[in-house]
Amino acid sequence: MKRRFFLRVIVLLTLSLGFQQYADAQLGGILNKAKSAVKSKVKNATDDAKENLSKEAKKKADKEVENAKSKAVSKGIESVLGDAPDCPWLMAEDADPAKVESLIKQLGSMNHEKTKEFAKQIDARVLYDQKIVEGMNNGTIPKDEGVRSKAEKELEKWNYFIRNMGGTGSHSTTFVMEKGEEGWFTNERVLIIIHTKDNVYVTARDNEGMFCSLAYTGIYADEQAVKDATKDYLFNLNEAVIMENVASKQSESYEREYNRALLCAKLIGDAIKNNKPENLEKKARPAAGSMNGTFKAKALALAKQQDSSVTDVVITSSSWDVKTNSLGIPIKRVIYGYIFKKDKVGTKASARSWAQKHMGGGKYADLTNDGVGVEADFYVK
Repeated sequence: MKRRFFLRVIVLLTLSLGFQQYADAQLGGILNKAKSAVKSKVKNATDDAKENLSKEAKKKADKEVENAKSKAVSKGIESVLGDAPDCPWLMAEDADPAKVESLIKQLGSMNHEKTKEFAKQIDARVLYDQKIVEGMNNGTIPKDEGVRSKAEKELEKWNYFIRNMGGTGSHSTTFVMEKGEEGWFTNERVLIIIHTKDNVYVTARDNEGMFCSLAYTGIYADEQAVKDATKDYLFNLNEAVIMENVASKQSESYEREYNRALLCAKLIGDAIKNNKPENLEKKARPAAGSMNGTFKAKALALAKQQDSSVTDVVITSSSWDVKTNSLGIPIKRVIYGYIFKKDKVGTKASARSWAQKHMGGGKYADLTNDGVGVEADFYVK
C-alpha cells in the first residue's frame, strides 16, 4: 500500500517536472521570437533612417550642385551682360492679368514723367531677357533652361501688356499708317474720333489738329469735351513713350502702333491748344433768297417756339421745293434756310427747313417747322 502511494507520488513529481520544463521551453521560444521581432524592427527602422538620411543628403547635394550651376550661369551671364536690372511687376511670375489691364486703362491719367521712368525700367528688363535668350541660342553665355524659361516667360508677359495696350485706346481713327522711305506717314485725311458722352472729333488741317464736326468743320469744344480729349491725349503720349525704345523696334505692327500713338497725341494736343474762339474757322453768313422777305418773320417766330435762344433766321430759298407722293400728287412744299444763335464763341448757324402742307385744289396750309438740315453747324463771320 505504501509502495503504491510512493510510486504515485514519484509519477506525479515526474510529470510535474516535465510539464514545467515544457512550459519553460515554450516561454523561452516566445521570448526568443519577441526578441527577434524587436531586433528586426530596430534593424528595419535603422535601415530606413539610413536610407532617408541618404536621400536627404542626396537631395541636399543635388540642390547644392544646382545652386552652384545657377551661380556659375549667373556669373557667366553677369560677366557678359552685367547685373540684372529690376523686374517690373507686370513682368513678374505672379503678375495678375487683371491688374495689367487696369494699368492700361489708367494710362490716360498717369503722370507722363513717371510713365517715362516706368518705361525705362521695362525697356531695361526686356533687353536683358532678350539678350539672355539670344546669348544661350548662340552660345555666348552658359545655357541654363531654368534661366532661359524665366526670361521667356517675362517676355511673354511684356508682349501681353503691349498687345493689350495697343488695342485699348478710347479713340478710333480713319487714317491708315503706311511706311515709306522717310518713315511712317498717312496720305489720307485724318479724323480721330474720341469716344465721349457727346462724341468729339479731331481732324488735321495744315498739319495741325483741331476740333471739328463730322463734316470736318471747325468747332469750339466745351469744357467736358476738352477734359475727355485731354485723357485721350495723355493715353497716346504714355503709350508712345512705353513703346518707343523697345516695342517699336520689334515688328512692323508695333512700329505702326507707336507712330499712330505719336500722331494721335500730336493732333489731339494741337486741338486742345488751339481751342480758342479767335482760332475758330468761320464762314460767310448765308445769303438771303428772294423768299426771305415774305417768310422771315413767320420762320423766326416758329424757330423761337422750338428754341427761345434763336436770335435770327435767314431764308435762302428763291422758290418752293414741292414734295410729291408716288402718284405725283403734292404733299407739301418746302423752303430752306438757317437759324442763328449766339454763344461765347460767336454766332452759330444751323440749317433748318419750313413747310406748308398741301390741302388739295392747289391750296396750302400755314407755314410750319419742317426739319433739321444734314449740314453741320458752323460759326459765321
